[in-house]
Amino acid sequence: EQTSSDHTSDRISSDHSLDRISLDHSLDHISSDHNFLDSTSSPSHFLCLYTNAQSLVNKKEELQAVIDDYHPKVIGVSETWGREDVFDAMLTPEGYHPVFRTDRQGTIGGGVCLLVHSSLDVIPREDLSNSEFNESVWCQIQLEGRDTLLIGVVYRTGSSTKHNNNALLDLFDRVKLENPSHLL
Repeated sequence: EQTSSDHTSDRISSDHSLDRISLDHSLDHISSDHNFLDSTSSPSHFLCLYTNAQSLVNKKEELQAVIDDYHPKVIGVSETWGREDVFDAMLTPEGYHPVFRTDRQGTIGGGVCLLVHSSLDVIPREDLSNSEFNESVWCQIQLEGRDTLLIGVVYRTGSSTKHNNNALLDLFDRVKLENPSHLL
């Protein structure tokens, strides 16, 4: 007989991870002549990137090189290693809204952020970012017409507690209830 906590561990497994484009790997498979890389393209077609930075402050030059080459409109980052003495301006590339971020409290490591290009209309979703789950950040981007993109970065450690796992599931349930036209 399985308990509800067994189901929780079935729903969240540390064996599964999202494919990601890392700053330290080549992005050669993305051709710079694609329309979605054109910085003047419609707000419905744009490039989003994700990386696990393991200290974003130490990777600013590398991040800028990726921005210069590929012109992403949205960049999600986990393992930012942000702290209270790391100011938003230190993490925000030129041409982007001030960083949306959640730092891990009380220890080194962790943290998540979203970098959104200033050409996009964006609203922070602090109601989702400030959930009981430890590390997530959310915002909403206005697309064409009534379409919106709800976008979040979530980081769950392999040593996450059952309480934190359940808080993550609750957060995903809240996001599902939002019923956005687009979700990333």
